[in-house]
Amino acid sequence: MNLIASSPPNRLAAALVVGLLAGHCAAAGTAPVTHYSGRHLNSGEYVYSDEYAQSKYGYIVDYSGAATEGHYNGARTWAFGNGAGGYLHKLETSQVFARADLASGELKASASLGLGINQPGSDPAPAFGVRSTTASASATIADSLSFRNGSSGYLWADGEQFTFRFGVDGTVDIPAEVATPVSSSAMTWATLRLNIWRPGGLEANHQLSAFDYSAYAQQFGNDAAWTEYVRLSNQVNALSMTSAGWCLGESRTLAGFCGGVFFQQVTLGATPAEVSYAFAPGGDFEWTLELETRVAMDLSYENLTSTLDFSHTIHTGFVAPTNATTYSASGLFPDTLPAAAVPEPQSWALMACGLLGLLRAAGLKQRRPH
Repeated sequence: MNLIASSPPNRLAAALVVGLLAGHCAAAGTAPVTHYSGRHLNSGEYVYSDEYAQSKYGYIVDYSGAATEGHYNGARTWAFGNGAGGYLHKLETSQVFARADLASGELKASASLGLGINQPGSDPAPAFGVRSTTASASATIADSLSFRNGSSGYLWADGEQFTFRFGVDGTVDIPAEVATPVSSSAMTWATLRLNIWRPGGLEANHQLSAFDYSAYAQQFGNDAAWTEYVRLSNQVNALSMTSAGWCLGESRTLAGFCGGVFFQQVTLGATPAEVSYAFAPGGDFEWTLELETRVAMDLSYENLTSTLDFSHTIHTGFVAPTNATTYSASGLFPDTLPAAAVPEPQSWALMACGLLGLLRAAGLKQRRPH
């Protein structure tokens, strides 16, 4: 108390700044997520691979936006439970591939799944709809877009639109014997999904996906963990602007999944199909685009293979207002310029730490005897 009473106003301000920043300098966080390229593979064979063991359930994300690519081919004779206490032995083969490249705006994915004959000595095969097996591959790109008119931020007119355009090229090979599934876990589809977020949406999604519910509950209790999960979920929902989805070619899904409100049906032909989505952002926004191929095979089938091959590429482009210059956080996305160099939160923290050092040095100089 005496020290504060005898301190000149500038010395008091310096002491307060030092106290407030000391802990913050040590705890400065990482940069918020504003862009990335990612992929995910999954099959009965892939889950035993080294990559799966070294990743988070097969999810690979590059937050620099650099291209990421992976593939896995496998074959294994499995003992599948038949739902009646017995086991069905048969060969399963799978091939999964995914590539995401933000710099070219390209997505590629393919999944193939095959079932052999039921091996001698097996218990009876399950009836249709009782058990199934799956293989899937997905690729995702994400970025944050901002817009300027000269040296000023672009002023969007009411209802003024931004349009994403996609070129879709792929093949679907599903045997006629593969019937419409009776459960959502046995659906086969190729989809393209676009989500638009307000600024901060990518970071909010990252925080939610990184949240470790069990660890949080162990440290703070179940009620606190649930409260935090709800908070993070609400944060994501609050930043969601709009979304669109497309089913690509033939599929085997429950009624209403494809061709409905959320997933429009896209017919594939000899040339790439063109799809687009227009919306009125009203300002800067963030987005994610995911291509997913997922094949499910009912275990009642023998000697059948289903393949969804979209490794031919999804091409991404856009149309912005004529007077707007488009910038991207990645600086990679085609036809965009790198976003202006604004200090990230951790950069502000570093500058604050530098200020802290100057204040400390000034304090030492003032206390030094003459």
